[in-house]
Amino acid sequence: MSAGARRELLGRTGLSLAIRLGGIALNFLALLVLARVLDAGVLGLWAWAVELIALVCSVAGLGLNMIAVRVVPDCRIGQAQAQLRRFIGAGLVAGLIGSALAGLTLWLALSAGWLVAGIDAGMLALMVLVLACFTCLRFLQEVLRGAGRIVLAQIGEQLLWPLVLLCAALWFWLEPEGDDAVPVLLGAQLVLFALLSLCLGFASSRLADSAPLGDDQAGKQLCDWLAGGLPLALCAGLSVFLRRGDLIMLGVLGDARDVAFYNPASRYASLLVLGQAAASMAAAGRLRDLWRAQDMAGLQHWLDHMAAISVLFSVPLCALFWLFPDALLGLFGAEYGAAALVLQMLTAAQLVNCWTGPVAALVVAAGLERVFTVATAASSALLLGLLVLLVPRWGMNGAALAGLVAVSALNLAMVAIIRQRTGLICWARPAALAGLALAPFAGLRMVRTR
Repeated sequence: MSAGARRELLGRTGLSLAIRLGGIALNFLALLVLARVLDAGVLGLWAWAVELIALVCSVAGLGLNMIAVRVVPDCRIGQAQAQLRRFIGAGLVAGLIGSALAGLTLWLALSAGWLVAGIDAGMLALMVLVLACFTCLRFLQEVLRGAGRIVLAQIGEQLLWPLVLLCAALWFWLEPEGDDAVPVLLGAQLVLFALLSLCLGFASSRLADSAPLGDDQAGKQLCDWLAGGLPLALCAGLSVFLRRGDLIMLGVLGDARDVAFYNPASRYASLLVLGQAAASMAAAGRLRDLWRAQDMAGLQHWLDHMAAISVLFSVPLCALFWLFPDALLGLFGAEYGAAALVLQMLTAAQLVNCWTGPVAALVVAAGLERVFTVATAASSALLLGLLVLLVPRWGMNGAALAGLVAVSALNLAMVAIIRQRTGLICWARPAALAGLALAPFAGLRMVRTR
């Protein structure tokens, strides 16, 4: 990788990471306040509702949000302004339709008693409205990400929502209203996400206006986009279930208090993948360009550096979470220390995830969604089976063990499949790790030489 390309990747990754870290800090502060002022059962109920919305949102967009990072660069390179407009409109309509279908399914699940205890009809209606706004917002964010607008694509969900959540938490602290906390938090999320969707919709419209005009006779239609997006939507839903299914099933098979204790441990462990997520956010469009050009050497260089960023970011956090789980969880309250072993197991799972590098980003760029879907479905089935077997016996620890086994199985299987299908290495290699770790010192030596 050239020095200029490396600076581009590191610079864009650093910007994305700064936004994410700011949001994470606000989110953790809000959760700390909420854990101190709300009953664990109430906090667990809200956390469960948020995780369910995130899970359903991953499939409610019918996959058009997943292929936006592929379609938007293609439209801009191919000078297909009208096609880009159609794609944006189709993505919003698909998101609303998918959210309505998901809402009907959740209503049937509520009627059958399959949701966690404490969810009523009014709360479910709020959840469905939040889901619709969140689905549209996620699609518009991916449109902007595909065009390289990293700040616009992240700042709303990553920074503004944690800030609103912190304000709500401080309001509960000053004016305790524990019984109404879940509807109030969902209502605040609904208002913010609706406003953000309107703002990003305007930005996406301006983006379409700025795209070059060209011959659009071969423009793709909705059926073509759905054919590429639906497998990715299914895969995304299964991937979210792999990441959050342990918490969701813990609420169904256990209770809301278990969810409350498990949630901070899960959030701590998720910090390990921030470097990987930031690198993927910065490099997604470039990976697609390199794949289209069949520049496999250039693509391998980007994958090596993305994987190295992921591992080097995660290792210090991994050591911290393994060595001091009780102290970290104790910040939320003495009773939260019960999830110390949960934190250690979830950290191990995320370390495997980080070591295997930018698998998901390469899957989208290279069009490997079908094989990824099969592998993710198998791992999800493994997770579900383990959860049903282990949670009734070992509770939180059983859920964490199930997550560790299933996540590791998926990532190790995918790096082997990618290697066999494309010849690309999608895991962190010592040479890339050493090169990236020593890059600042090499730059310092050059400055001294001059």
